[in-house]
Amino acid sequence: MEQSEKKPSIFRKASNYFTGDKKGLTHYKDPVSAYQARPHMWIVTIICGIVFILLVLYMNNDISILDCFDRPIPWNTLATRMKNFFTPDWDYFFGTSNNLGGFENGVVYNCFVTLCLTIIATFIAFVLSIPLGLLASHRLFGKWAFISEIFLILIRTFPEILLGLFLIRLSGQTSFTAILALSLHSLGMIGKLYSDQINEADLTSMEALEASGAGKIQTVRLSVLPQVFPSFLSVGLYRLDINIRTGTMLGIILGKYAGIGYYFNNDYGSGDFTRMGADTLGIVLMIIVVDLLSSWLRKKLV
Repeated sequence: MEQSEKKPSIFRKASNYFTGDKKGLTHYKDPVSAYQARPHMWIVTIICGIVFILLVLYMNNDISILDCFDRPIPWNTLATRMKNFFTPDWDYFFGTSNNLGGFENGVVYNCFVTLCLTIIATFIAFVLSIPLGLLASHRLFGKWAFISEIFLILIRTFPEILLGLFLIRLSGQTSFTAILALSLHSLGMIGKLYSDQINEADLTSMEALEASGAGKIQTVRLSVLPQVFPSFLSVGLYRLDINIRTGTMLGIILGKYAGIGYYFNNDYGSGDFTRMGADTLGIVLMIIVVDLLSSWLRKKLV
């Protein structure tokens, strides 16, 4: 006596209707019946789109997004401000005017301060991330890697601005606080990328060393690090690009000790668009130079 086939449940039918039979358990008599049983995800897409539109309309009732269109745009004032913005104050840019505080209050000097703080913070994070990234690799340390992995997750949970606000209570508005905020957050991000690169690397040579009786430290030093260190350098240079931008923002909360961000914030508050243009020009040039240099170095390393 043949055993009767088990009928699919209503949930299985609904799942097959929208997503199709992913397990391939359904058999069709002809191509027409197979086409008729195709997934109907377009229905889900339409429903999600309607829900999204309704949420936007609901949020508009609370925050009044459309009210921003009630205010007329001051085109005359906007044109004057844009003209001033694209006519930077060159004395302030190079710090050649004693009336503005001299060279130390110029754009070039403060961009150099931001660059130096960023390089120091990135270098500290680069060095400290190597042991933490190794300890967070499951291929090297198995289940014990969760300890370092959770530590790295906790560090990168807080953005640099929030870390800077916390650390101000510890060390005040100083250059050390800027370096500490940047290096701590970079430590969590770089360490995570290091562990991922180790987990994806070809570690057959490590297994050969372990079979010959080499210890864990010898195995890591002779097999793992030579293979992944060029990628580590590439990640460090990429992180430097990110820290340049973040270091600029730290000036908003850390004052003149964090460099150009402080002066940009002051010029924005005072409405001095000629100095804002000089600040923006310095930031853009600094980021472009660092980005081109780091891209060139990454191509040489990898």
